[in-house]
Amino acid sequence: MKRILKVILCILLLSALSAPSYAAQKPLTVYVDWAQAATDPPPVIINGRTLVPLRQVFEAMGMTVEWDAAARVARASRFDA
Repeated sequence: MKRILKVILCILLLSALSAPSYAAQKPLTVYVDWAQAATDPPPVIINGRTLVPLRQVFEAMGMTVEWDAAARVARASRFDA
């Protein structure tokens, strides 16, 4: 009986250690020119990669963003006068 409890306890501990802890992650923030940029949806980390919605970042940099649905391409441009 003790052996079975030890095996179950080991399995529970190993599964808890290998599961990612999303609750422990701090919320990510994006800054452009030392000011926080509001992003919707918020940035996330998936499989060790940080995904940031760039439309809000580009717009905070003074760029215009257009979506070409036919070509499935996003274009960001900045024209300084």
